[in-house]
Amino acid sequence: MTFVAMASEAELWVILCPGPYIGSDLDLGGLPSWLLRDPKMKLRTTYRGFTKAVNHYFDKIIPMVVQLQVNPNSPFL
Repeated sequence: MTFVAMASEAELWVILCPGPYIGSDLDLGGLPSWLLRDPKMKLRTTYRGFTKAVNHYFDKIIPMVVQLQVNPNSPFL
């Protein structure tokens, strides 16, 4: 979040793409490799192990960024 604070101070906008899939240029699209410890894992599906991990991730990240949503003083679009 330090980067976001710096962008805000510089009056820059931030486009945040928090995932869970963040790009084809990264291994597993940015998904953590520990997901593959489950031999039945099916990435980017409704497989329970995957959705549980995604929900946990969003439960952590959303509270950090929700207060930064677009408003006149926000760096987020």
